[in-house]
Amino acid sequence: MAEQKQQFNISPTLVLTIAAGVVLVMFGKGIMEKLGLSKSAEDKAKDKANATKAQKLADNDYWDYTGFMSRVPQGQSVRLLTNDSADKIAQKINDAYHYLWANNYPEIDNAFRSLNTQSQVVSVSYAFNRLYGKDLYEWLKSFMNDAQMAAIEDILDKKPLY
Repeated sequence: MAEQKQQFNISPTLVLTIAAGVVLVMFGKGIMEKLGLSKSAEDKAKDKANATKAQKLADNDYWDYTGFMSRVPQGQSVRLLTNDSADKIAQKINDAYHYLWANNYPEIDNAFRSLNTQSQVVSVSYAFNRLYGKDLYEWLKSFMNDAQMAAIEDILDKKPLY
């Protein structure tokens, strides 16, 4: 009896699909990172650092007037803002959020840069709560990402307490 040879018909589409799969498995991580579909180790490290700074910002007590003021050492002078000045900066921050239906993050950063001490942040936070009935930190966190919150932490962390 003669042996029959079996013949396989493989479509070109299948060959290309398998080849693409092999390329993705071998080189996919770099390709995905370059296309922005995956984060590099460096980007993941930046995200983690930003999340840590954002958490540090949350843990600071300059969002809580009573808590901050209760920790001021006896005899320490504290540079606060007048109600009028604090109201103007709080309004500037609120207006920056509503700027032409888009958030104007540089204006928010500039508002915090204009303050000289962390105690003045307390004044603005207190004024914001009084004017808008909202906690300033929670309000900022509702629309700003960790990188933007970390930038605010960088600004405020460099300021003296009082």
